[in-house]
Amino acid sequence: MKNFTILLIVLIFTKTLIAKDFTIGVATWVPFLFTETKEVKGISIDYVKELTKRMNVNLVIKKVPWARSLKMLKQGKLDAVVNMVETEQRKEYITFTSPPYAKLTTRFYIHKDNTDLIKKYTDLYKYRIGFVRNSAYFEPFNSDEKINKYGVNTESQLLAMLVKKRFEVIIGTDIQVDYEIAQKGYKPFITKASYMPSNDVLIRIGISNKSPFIKDLKTINKYTKEIVQEGLIEVYKEKYR
Repeated sequence: MKNFTILLIVLIFTKTLIAKDFTIGVATWVPFLFTETKEVKGISIDYVKELTKRMNVNLVIKKVPWARSLKMLKQGKLDAVVNMVETEQRKEYITFTSPPYAKLTTRFYIHKDNTDLIKKYTDLYKYRIGFVRNSAYFEPFNSDEKINKYGVNTESQLLAMLVKKRFEVIIGTDIQVDYEIAQKGYKPFITKASYMPSNDVLIRIGISNKSPFIKDLKTINKYTKEIVQEGLIEVYKEKYR
């Protein structure tokens, strides 16, 4: 009996020392995620590394295309995905952290050779609008079936197609798209349309409803709030300017 008790204590103690794996899916979305480098890095990676350190769990990073990562969340094959925007459809299988850890703004981009095509929302009906598949921007745009939308896989594709005038207008989020325009030397060719939706794009972690980390949501929210209030997100942004 004594030996059994000792063994039980050892097993419990050992279990507490073994950190759980928190598995996230990542796809390139600079400057929040750089996945084409040897080591995955970016604003969101720095944030989630700090988050998992405070949670005392192991961070496991899997490079997964954006659309597939959503399917894997639905299947419970990933614990979470960063850089997510909350929508009613996604809430059917994802729980979103609160507060958000970053705030962006939706913008429309046009080629500089064109006049200002988009001065108001209804101007969007006149053109084909390039967007990234499975992305959420703002309402009513997301659900507006009267807009002629054409989806591609990445923002990089959108920008290259806009430079080549294969699109007249594309949609994106300012920090991310502006960074890529600067890095790829597209500033002489691309500018923002004057119309700007009055919305904030709130960036969160999306946790699979099938993940065991759902029960840790309050803890994740607590540490996220601390990280934001401590100004660490702004430090991470500066690092990748």
